[in-house]
Amino acid sequence: MNLNILLNIDYVGIATSLWEKIFSNATVWTALGALCAFGCLIGVLFALKQLRFSAWVNAQEIVTDPEFTGARTRIQDRFESEEYMPTGNDKEDAKMVCRRWDQLCWLVFEGFISKRKVLRYWCVSMGKCFIIVEERWYTISREREIAKGHFDKWDAFFQLGSEAAKIVKSLKLQK
Repeated sequence: MNLNILLNIDYVGIATSLWEKIFSNATVWTALGALCAFGCLIGVLFALKQLRFSAWVNAQEIVTDPEFTGARTRIQDRFESEEYMPTGNDKEDAKMVCRRWDQLCWLVFEGFISKRKVLRYWCVSMGKCFIIVEERWYTISREREIAKGHFDKWDAFFQLGSEAAKIVKSLKLQK
């Protein structure tokens, strides 16, 4: 007899009525929408974290590029030198250094890497390069004059580099 009762129950009707009662309630849909929005937020945060990590990897590639490190080393060797005028390939090295530092600095100004982090790791190198290529050799100023209408050439490096140069000068005065 119990089997007959179980067979005669309208399971589809019960499921349909439960479905209607649960999903006709606006609170359920609001909660479901909130859960979906939370899931999207987690996805956006994960994507942002990946972008920042990719930018950090890009910054590392810029700074450790052998061509850039060679040019940067040659420029920085001139930092302690009494000779203020560029010689030989110094002008090409200076342009290379300005281009690469500008690439890195744009990552800061576009918000992919924090200024604090860049200055923590590369302040002295960037500051010394800026002192040589701009304050002594006027490379950035001359390039801006040559490139008519491109008055903001290497602007990111100009801004962050001048800040790094101030820090380097203050460190030098403390010694």
